[in-house]
Amino acid sequence: MALNPQAQAKAQKEIDDVVGLDRLPDFRDRESLVFFDCVFKESLRWGTPAPLYPKSFKPERFEGLDPKEAKRLDPTNYVYGFGRRRCPGNHFADSAVWFSMVGLLSAFDILPALDENGKEIPIREEFEAGAIRHPKPFRVRFTPRHANSLELLAFSK
Repeated sequence: MALNPQAQAKAQKEIDDVVGLDRLPDFRDRESLVFFDCVFKESLRWGTPAPLYPKSFKPERFEGLDPKEAKRLDPTNYVYGFGRRRCPGNHFADSAVWFSMVGLLSAFDILPALDENGKEIPIREEFEAGAIRHPKPFRVRFTPRHANSLELLAFSK
């Protein structure tokens, strides 16, 4: 998200509008968080182990699709495997990742880390070489978005 501050801000505004500031999002909110769902899907699509699709992070590609096209393009069709090799816990994994991601975006701004002079350290979109694609290490900082963000996280234990 630190590489895509516009998408982060738009998703956070939607979360604030739907959920408010006095609680964290939960699964009851999932259907109402339409743009966040696009960001979630784009995060799954963009970060696949094999670079099968365009490199650019563009959650809008999932907006306004007819149901048939939306089902065809849904990255959950492939990120958890295919056919008999599909992860048996795919629904649990999908829910866990969604819940973690929406909670983090609700509570924090995810920003590039700062150097010793207080300047942002650029994040490079670099991936390790090998059969499975994964990002090279990078640093970010999590800044609470609201005065009660940390309190909400502590309360939700």
